[in-house]
Amino acid sequence: MTPNEKVWLEQAETAVAGASILSNESARDVSKHALRELFKLTNNDPELSLNLVKQIKDFSARRHLMEMFRRTLVEVSSDNIPEILLDSGNFEDKIFANQFDRELLILWRKSGKEPKKIQKLVSTFPNAARIRILKRLNSIEFQKKRKIRYVVNNSLFANREKNSKTINLVTIVIFIAFLAILFGY
Repeated sequence: MTPNEKVWLEQAETAVAGASILSNESARDVSKHALRELFKLTNNDPELSLNLVKQIKDFSARRHLMEMFRRTLVEVSSDNIPEILLDSGNFEDKIFANQFDRELLILWRKSGKEPKKIQKLVSTFPNAARIRILKRLNSIEFQKKRKIRYVVNNSLFANREKNSKTINLVTIVIFIAFLAILFGY
């Protein structure tokens, strides 16, 4: 064990144990920060990092670090994983659902729109996040949003720029004809 690892052990144990006295939420935040530092120290080596976490003597500190270990490893080692895909939120909240679906749609496109590739992409995610993503991917709400965004973004308005002058001219002519009929009688 290197001197930097010993220092990390002492500081992480003290910080996480102290934060767990305040609340579980603050202990999770401190654990996440401590684990990010650990992964920098070990060059993202999960086995070495896990062995260091196991050496922490304080049970509550070790429990919080173990709870956040996989999630933090995914965040650190993966390319730009949006935080919202890992969060546990309520899909009844429309803002959360729209943000989650937007990021899931990006992930869906990145995987070539194939379910097996998405399963492979999310296989390293924490269990709860992976299950939530796969359930949402198969949900009726997401499939509707996926179809709507496809129609709006790709096929329905694909030639909008080419036809905009014609559409504007026809709209003006119809509007003038409507005014003539309305005020002519």
